[in-house]
Amino acid sequence: MIACPECGTRAPGDVVPGATYARPSCGNPVLARTLPDAPRDSLSIPAPPRRFPWRAAAAAFVVLGGAYLGTYSLLTAESKRQRASLEGAYGPALLTAEEPPPLPPGATPAQMRERQPKQQMYEDRLRYEKLGSRIDVFFYAMLAAFAAQTLFTALLALKARQAKASAPPSGRSRRA
Repeated sequence: MIACPECGTRAPGDVVPGATYARPSCGNPVLARTLPDAPRDSLSIPAPPRRFPWRAAAAAFVVLGGAYLGTYSLLTAESKRQRASLEGAYGPALLTAEEPPPLPPGATPAQMRERQPKQQMYEDRLRYEKLGSRIDVFFYAMLAAFAAQTLFTALLALKARQAKASAPPSGRSRRA
């Protein structure tokens, strides 16, 4: 039988479930009912509080970080390969290549041949810089996406913890 909510004493043994009776010690009217069938230990000992699974969260963080690094590597591999081939073809002179002056009207073929490698080197420098900026864009985009996902996951974890803390207790309670 259930105990009185005020004084905590159990109902007398002769009370019929479903009937109300007055508690002699406190005078409160109490509706007698039977307790669910459960071992006495589970009713008197509360369940230990569940802790946030930090190991699983850390493992997920590492796995997601690896996924972002892999994606970054795949998306930038071709650009890195092309940059390396341009560096190998021109060496350090590639970084200082300037646009050659325009050809004068009526330029000779010798002047055109002399200008063509300089123009090609300048165009390759522009290509090299464009590839570098593409790599940087992918890096910052992946970094921002990873940071946003980490922030979103942390906010969800905090929200779940707050909801669990404010939720009413589950079926287990302390009853004498």
